[in-house]
Amino acid sequence: MKKKHLNIKDFFNKKVFIDSREVKENSIFICIKGKKKDGHSFVKKILKNFLNVIVVCEKKTKYLKNIKRYNNRIILCDSTISYLQDLAKIKRLLLKNSLFIGITGSSGKTTLKETVFNCLSAFNKSYRSQKSYNNHIGLPFTLINQNQSSKFNIYELGMNKLGEINLLSKILKPNIAVITNIGEAHLGKLGSIKAIAKAKSEIIRNIEHKGLIILNRDCNFFDYFKKIAKEKKLNILTFGRNKNANIFYRINNKRNYDLFFNNKKIFSNLSILNINQINNIMICALLLFKLQLNLKKGIRKIQNFSSLKGRGNIVKRSKKIT
Repeated sequence: MKKKHLNIKDFFNKKVFIDSREVKENSIFICIKGKKKDGHSFVKKILKNFLNVIVVCEKKTKYLKNIKRYNNRIILCDSTISYLQDLAKIKRLLLKNSLFIGITGSSGKTTLKETVFNCLSAFNKSYRSQKSYNNHIGLPFTLINQNQSSKFNIYELGMNKLGEINLLSKILKPNIAVITNIGEAHLGKLGSIKAIAKAKSEIIRNIEHKGLIILNRDCNFFDYFKKIAKEKKLNILTFGRNKNANIFYRINNKRNYDLFFNNKKIFSNLSILNINQINNIMICALLLFKLQLNLKKGIRKIQNFSSLKGRGNIVKRSKKIT
């Protein structure tokens, strides 16, 4: 088959799809072979139904028989997943003047991502990765389709094994990264909490030169992460209940929170639903400080931010049951 050559700008002027049900005219469909479905099985249907869709396929797929008349709309490669990831790396280079924030940790990534997006969008055009697309397919897929005009870009990075955060953060090249916490998620696959911390630490090694890492001062692996960050000569900011953190909180008698930044009280009697929310507010405050944005304006923007469905919502079932 004759290989179709496109100018790289053509890719980023078109919408890229990996779900055949979502394909639209004048777009690109990259065939991904999943556990249950193989995107290559939809190639013939897509080429027949759309006149201006380019399809990216693997050379060895069995689904390219009897479609020679579509040769000029088919791009062949060895691995469509690698192709997707390489496109994302190029897109990231094109967005070198934008700021990228990468979020990882055992829990709280998606809620923090939405909170940070809500906060920073008050100051400039912002973008965040869609849904919980945080793996080796989801992250590059959303990066490829990202608009090119946003100033602040927030992504979450997930993993199931060692090396995955390394792969994702090499694609994303974050200017700022956050490690929310280290818990027992993926314990069965990695075998120990220490192995989980090692996996999460991979993001630190791929932060851009002179970038920033935001760490949880209450985390048992804080010193481990701090050592790696110092070796990389990164800036470090911390949050938590620990009074040695750059920003820390105190619960007052009214069950509200006071926030302190560099030992100076910056907010009094913040009414917060749970500890996760106060952590997210502290992380946002550190970002606002680093980016030299108005602290009070940013915190006001997120104070009434509603929790995502299924994440920390308060549900009343009766007068007595909440």
